[in-house]
Amino acid sequence: MLGAVPGAAGQDAPLVAGVDLYLITLADIDSSSETFVADFYLTTSWPDSGAVGWRPRLEGVNVLRLEAAYADDVCERAGGAVSCWNRYTGTFKAPMDLRRFPFDAQVLPLVFESEVHRIDSLRLDYAGTATLPQGAPVMVSARVEDVLDPALLGEAGLPEWRLTGVRVVLDAHRYQGEEEGWPRIRFEVEAARRAGYYLWKVLLVLTLLVALAWLLLHVDPGAFEFRFGASLTLFLAAVAFAFVTAGVLPRIAYLTVLDYYTLGSYGVIFGVGIESFYVHRLMQRGEGGEQRAARVDRAARLLLPVAYGLLLAGVWLMA
Repeated sequence: MLGAVPGAAGQDAPLVAGVDLYLITLADIDSSSETFVADFYLTTSWPDSGAVGWRPRLEGVNVLRLEAAYADDVCERAGGAVSCWNRYTGTFKAPMDLRRFPFDAQVLPLVFESEVHRIDSLRLDYAGTATLPQGAPVMVSARVEDVLDPALLGEAGLPEWRLTGVRVVLDAHRYQGEEEGWPRIRFEVEAARRAGYYLWKVLLVLTLLVALAWLLLHVDPGAFEFRFGASLTLFLAAVAFAFVTAGVLPRIAYLTVLDYYTLGSYGVIFGVGIESFYVHRLMQRGEGGEQRAARVDRAARLLLPVAYGLLLAGVWLMA
């Protein structure tokens, strides 16, 4: 068998190799390209069989670019075991669901798989959990302090993200047309986005624009030019603000919570402009027009906060 440990081919149980990962830095978590950059130490250890040059030989599965600090792993033999480690910097792919943006939480995976040993000759282990009954995945909740550098847990390390936990998944991955799987280990760093920036810099500004539009309903319905012109100006201001903030928002094809809130705010401001035009037309109809326009204004003053409250409630439920 390719890469098998000499003398181990006849054994009933495959060799068990422990894998440890220590994450030093996380950077450039890009929601649009669904990538992140990681700097980490990767350590593998296994029973010393005396075989010269044998290693589990792990490769990154979801890695786009990977650079090692040393040309070859640093290895040592002690207590009947062999341990090898190296420091890596790489860009990893991380599929993200951004429908709840900016209140979303994501999983940043670092996935490794043996490139030469199949599951019948090698099992990967984390913290003594290398048991894969019938090839079923095994999930382990790792201690955050064992995997993540303490600097990553504060706001200084990741201003936009808060790391909430780490899971380790052991699995045997089978490619199409293969009966035997390949041993795989997956380190999943759980991260929740800090929404404060978007709350204060985006949502608050849109809310203030909507509040100004609501104040226009208290202006004399006869001042059509002022009311309609002001609502048009607020609408254009909201659109211009969206263009200004577009650089910090993910470029995706589906709508997020923030998109729903933004579109709802547009709709409210646009509705104020339509209401101003409608009451203007009522006043032009002659006798009784002013009373009807006043009633419409009073109704709009009540309905607009209700509609906006429903929008906020919908955003809260989606978030």
